[in-house]
Amino acid sequence: MKLDFKVYKLKESSKMFKQLLANDDTNEFIVVGEDAEAGFLRVQQFGKKGIVLFGGLNIDECAYLVKKEDLELDCDDMSHSVFEIDIPKKYLTLDIVDSIKRLNGAE
Repeated sequence: MKLDFKVYKLKESSKMFKQLLANDDTNEFIVVGEDAEAGFLRVQQFGKKGIVLFGGLNIDECAYLVKKEDLELDCDDMSHSVFEIDIPKKYLTLDIVDSIKRLNGAE
């Protein structure tokens, strides 16, 4: 299923910056869910090989939990970056798709 994702960067001031960029130095993340009560977003690192998906787990179950304030949109003065990613349906549920669309500004 093709979905649009806004691209975020992890702020260098984040405690997780070095750990998350140690294996893949790409500082590009997509939001796939949230834990609103705790103030965290569920993100997938969009590295050189794409996103990481594990058989039997939904896309949000194999995501990193990052504080909302540790992320910033990858943008310039005119626009922000957006990736269209084709995710196999076996990694998605209707709730996850709705959450992804809501968090990434799709209607």
